[in-house]
Amino acid sequence: MNDFQNLLPKRTSWLEINPMPDGYMIYDPSLERIHYLNPASALILELCDGSTSVKEIAAAVADSFGLSDTPIAATESCVEKLMIENLVHS
Repeated sequence: MNDFQNLLPKRTSWLEINPMPDGYMIYDPSLERIHYLNPASALILELCDGSTSVKEIAAAVADSFGLSDTPIAATESCVEKLMIENLVHS
């Protein structure tokens, strides 16, 4: 297990999150940017509460979508992208 899997990402507090039928539309007023997240990315963002590790988030994604394998690499990639876009932080 790498250190990133133990990271406890936390959703950025100032985001305006709007549920959509196919995920989330998120407005970041600090950058005046809109982001669209698919259902899996929206779930990952929801689970970024500062107390759930990336590894635990990946397990929750597997449970929620009925996956036989835990999507560790895909979850890490999503969290990294959310961090780059300043939607979550560590």
